[in-house]
Amino acid sequence: MDRESGGFWADIVPRADPERCRHCADCAAVAACLAQGFRRDDPDQVPYVDENACFGCYSCVGACPHGAILLPRR
Repeated sequence: MDRESGGFWADIVPRADPERCRHCADCAAVAACLAQGFRRDDPDQVPYVDENACFGCYSCVGACPHGAILLPRR
C-alpha cells in the first residue's frame, strides 16, 4: 500500500499538537528525527512531518519534553 492511499502510512505518521507545542528554539523533536522528516521552516511555526521521509521510528515522540508529538494509533 502506498503513502498516498491513506492506508498504512497514514496510521504511522506522528504529528505535532499545536496546543502543546511551545515553539522551542532548539526543537528536540526536529533534532531527534532519524529520517530528517520532522521539520520547521520558521521558529514560530509548529513542526510538521514530511510524510515522504517519515518511517515511523517515533524518536520525535520521546524527544519532545512537552508531550506535543502525538501518535496516530487508535
